[in-house]
Amino acid sequence: FRGENRSLAPARSPKIFQDREYYFQRLSISAHGNESKQFEILRSQYNYYSNWYYVAVREVIALDDFREDPAWVVSMLRHKISKQQASEAIRHLEQLGMIKRNDAGKLVQSEPLVKYPGGIFNHVIQKFQIEMLERAKESLNDDEYAQRNASSVTLSCDHERVRDIKKCIDEFRDRITLEFGVNSKKTDSVVQVNVQIFQLTPLHKSQKNLNQENVSKER
Repeated sequence: FRGENRSLAPARSPKIFQDREYYFQRLSISAHGNESKQFEILRSQYNYYSNWYYVAVREVIALDDFREDPAWVVSMLRHKISKQQASEAIRHLEQLGMIKRNDAGKLVQSEPLVKYPGGIFNHVIQKFQIEMLERAKESLNDDEYAQRNASSVTLSCDHERVRDIKKCIDEFRDRITLEFGVNSKKTDSVVQVNVQIFQLTPLHKSQKNLNQENVSKER
């Protein structure tokens, strides 16, 4: 997986996710037939960050044996999406300039790496992460052990060092992306690597303040 998605914003409730999606969709409906180029790009960005399969389709396009056939794309994503969704994803990826046609007319990635550092789409990035966790749950239930890897660690620690743990995770993710994605000579598989860290115990007020300070510094 060569795209990187991470949210720097504090966690938000499902109600906020639903409200923001609702109002964006209402805006889309009201603009129908009157869309500007900028609005079309905004809508494509929204769709890219809010639907897990847009990112996956972009990576399928990087496969050595890629075929520009929605039915083939659907089969490569294990029939988790429809042909209409596959076609829609390709159209929006072209709209965003994330894929292009090479001299031979074949669809290819415009750049090998997409990195999202944070911003106005933080709330939909979180939706993307939740959807990928659902894919992980499906893999645990459906895939043979040899086809996946799931591990975790539970530990008590100094809360001030949690930021250091997050930094280690960022460095690990960057290494995975560069060594096994961007620099890959052969591409015949698309995989998803999820890494999460979260609190099992409640935070004290001072710890919450520290978290806010750290988020502000990261931005």
